[in-house]
Amino acid sequence: MRFWRNWGPVLFAWLAIMTGLYFGFSWFMARQQTPNRVENLSGTVLELQRSRDGHFRLEGRINDHIVPMLIDTGASGVSMDISLARRLGLPTDGPGVTLTTANGVVEGYETQVDTLRMGDIVLHNLTVTVSPAFGNPDEVLLGMNALAHLSITMQGNQLRLSVPNP
Repeated sequence: MRFWRNWGPVLFAWLAIMTGLYFGFSWFMARQQTPNRVENLSGTVLELQRSRDGHFRLEGRINDHIVPMLIDTGASGVSMDISLARRLGLPTDGPGVTLTTANGVVEGYETQVDTLRMGDIVLHNLTVTVSPAFGNPDEVLLGMNALAHLSITMQGNQLRLSVPNP
């Protein structure tokens, strides 16, 4: 009993400090991976910061669900893993397609999303390709069928997406 009276507060303090460091570091690393969060994005001009791995990522919304997105100008279309498509409630009975990816040829299908939102930029009725073996199952690959609607400018570690003037 004497042990806990003497060392209990010290052990509790160390446990609280270590827990705080763990959650603080986890939060910091998540912010480094996706520096462009939904709460930071507004307006029809988005200035995205490059993430630590050299890619441009942002949090966007598909049919009002927050999803992490990776900008990929080399991809022809918006793509995602089948598990994410199911979580978003997207139809899973679209026409089959064969996809050529950086990791080889895979089978998938096409479906539609009603809205894809990046800040205040909203795109409607986009075709999305869904594949069972897509890479990061939680991330949407934002390809050219979405990016073609936008003006894209890159300078240094910033990528600027905007709605072009008509």
